[in-house]
Amino acid sequence: MELEKVVIYTDSRLAYLGMLCAITIGLSGILSGTWIILNGKDATGLGVIISALAALAGVYVYGKRKQGRELQEKRGHLTQK
Repeated sequence: MELEKVVIYTDSRLAYLGMLCAITIGLSGILSGTWIILNGKDATGLGVIISALAALAGVYVYGKRKQGRELQEKRGHLTQK
């Protein structure tokens, strides 16, 4: 029981830290892109903003797929026992 509490706490802590990192990366990309646009480089600034948001979206999709595969694997192990 105690081990389950530790695992749940650790998972929630890691999820929170992941969200903080994503917010930091997203805001950095948006603010940097905005600064570049304001300095006269419209296409480059837009590229920076889109790249930052695309990277975050890619990491999210990858994580969800990995989570789904792990869940299916665990279900498979439970049904075999």
